[in-house]
Amino acid sequence: MVRVASSGVITLVKQRHRNGCGVACLAMATDQTYGQALSQMYPQRQSHDRVACNIISLQAGLRKNQKEMRAVVETDWRKVSEPALLWLKFGSKMDHVVIWDPDSRKILDPIGVRYPKSFYRKWLFMILPINNLPHTHLRGTDWPASPQLVFPAVPAQSRPHGSRE
Repeated sequence: MVRVASSGVITLVKQRHRNGCGVACLAMATDQTYGQALSQMYPQRQSHDRVACNIISLQAGLRKNQKEMRAVVETDWRKVSEPALLWLKFGSKMDHVVIWDPDSRKILDPIGVRYPKSFYRKWLFMILPINNLPHTHLRGTDWPASPQLVFPAVPAQSRPHGSRE
């Protein structure tokens, strides 16, 4: 199994901003500090800028550390054998990201509070296992401009008008 953190143990990193869960999860997934992960996700950020997480900035931060995430068709994170981001969705405007550590069988929530697993089950939107990139993909900064997530194909007739594949 691929370990995310170089130390072999995923250590909880608490978010320092209201919307900093993605930054904290990137730090946990890449064995970095919150500040290092923040700089990787938002290299042009000024100290007064808002911090917000999205799937593209998370994937970019992982790729800078020779890692990637992929979506899986699985609803039980306990069956995922590698570390994973659990994307939670609380309605249409509120998201939260946490880390699943399969070795310790724990969810690491960057808020620093441990909720019952039923809470995470109720709000789970997507499971994104994290893997090391194969050595054939390691080309310094020659990464694709957009994340290469694996999602089920959507038939052309069901896509919104004007959207591309």
